[in-house]
Amino acid sequence: MGDKRSGYRLNSLAKKWDLKYSKDRKIKEDGSYVEFKRSKNAVDDSIGLFLQDSESPVPSSVVEEVTEFCQEVSLRALKSGTGMVGERQAAWLDDRDFSGPESSGRAREYNSQLTATELYRHLKVQRFDNPDMPDAERRLIYIANLDPYYMLAIAETASYSQVRVLRDAIWNHLATQALISVQIPPKGFPFFQLELHLPYLALRALPPNKDHSQKRGYRNPLRRSTDLSFLLGPARNSRDQRTYLMHEAHISFVVCGSDDSRWVAYAFEEDDRRDLCEGDYDDPIASNGALFANEPLRNPREYFLTILKVRMAQVLQEWQYVVRKLERSIGYVGLRIFSRGYV
Repeated sequence: MGDKRSGYRLNSLAKKWDLKYSKDRKIKEDGSYVEFKRSKNAVDDSIGLFLQDSESPVPSSVVEEVTEFCQEVSLRALKSGTGMVGERQAAWLDDRDFSGPESSGRAREYNSQLTATELYRHLKVQRFDNPDMPDAERRLIYIANLDPYYMLAIAETASYSQVRVLRDAIWNHLATQALISVQIPPKGFPFFQLELHLPYLALRALPPNKDHSQKRGYRNPLRRSTDLSFLLGPARNSRDQRTYLMHEAHISFVVCGSDDSRWVAYAFEEDDRRDLCEGDYDDPIASNGALFANEPLRNPREYFLTILKVRMAQVLQEWQYVVRKLERSIGYVGLRIFSRGYV
């Protein structure tokens, strides 16, 4: 009797994928959660409406830190696209419908590099049952070097089931957290959530005789950089006069959905090397040409595991480069000390 009860407990806690997600549950969730709250006369700014469902007497680090990061953003500026909001192109969006016979699905037509304003406008368009374009059954969103206006664009357009996922993803990204997680809420309407958050240190050699205070593109003010030129200076018999900077970097990737047919993926990455090129058919979430946008993976778990494999390999390579570079440099510094008779 005891063995049976014990076996039952083990089976009830077994980590298995619920088969209901493999069926078409015919859930077509559309519309903005923030807009819904406004329609109910909720009073707050966009970020406040996105971050909190109700007032709580307990302070929240998520609310505080995300709010601080998004200070002085304006929904009016996002909508109009004035200034840098309508100039910086750091996002990629892929919306596809797989109801037809095409193996690649039917994709909505977007530029391969989008400003925050363009991303906002595309995400505001009706996702399902739109008479003018295919459904966005599978939606992929990639943002390089997430800034407050891109954050506002996705916060303003996220549906109810995506809000909780996005809150966690944005905070984990800003706070440089490390996490691999699979979540299925035990209560309420079940939507699956797959998460990957990877911090690492990126070491880069910059060209000599250049003002490195003028960094290309947007730089997250929460990320620290360290000049290691004093340690990684010119190697013996080398004319290498480059400046070496080591900076904090982070990759966040989340997938959420109602079933294998309808799901959304968000990816945020800090990478000065990443340029979204017009006409580029690579999937930037995978990086380095590991996946092509027109050869899509339909299954969310397969897509998540593919990205996990690619990104873990990338981060491992980053760490290996940092460690080996420091090993070689420290060894060379030691040789110089001994050769000059300092010890």
